[in-house]
Amino acid sequence: SARQVTIHLGDEHSVSPAWFRVNQGDTVRLVIDNSGAKAHAFTLGAKQTLRERADRVARGRALLGDENNTVEVAPHQRTELTVRFGAPSRVYYTCADAASSEPRNSGYITVSRRALPGRRS
Repeated sequence: SARQVTIHLGDEHSVSPAWFRVNQGDTVRLVIDNSGAKAHAFTLGAKQTLRERADRVARGRALLGDENNTVEVAPHQRTELTVRFGAPSRVYYTCADAASSEPRNSGYITVSRRALPGRRS
């Protein structure tokens, strides 16, 4: 079964946890929990992906739902994403008020190399 991590979003421009670690090859169920009174757009990806989305939003060219790495979470609701993490890297997530889509909150996931059996890393 997949590991579960809950990411909490709030209207006070907070996101928690600010970071967490997974191993290469892990499948993780991300539970995105919006405790706020506003809808939030949650985006997961490389830092460049997040920058490109912010640029499209600023130019009025990004619509919620036009990308497979962005989901809207309604007020006081949860949504789930199941993600399999590949190569060691840092994967970023950001949250924006869905009405403005301006990124407000962010965090990251460190994807660590999986240790080989019998070896210490």
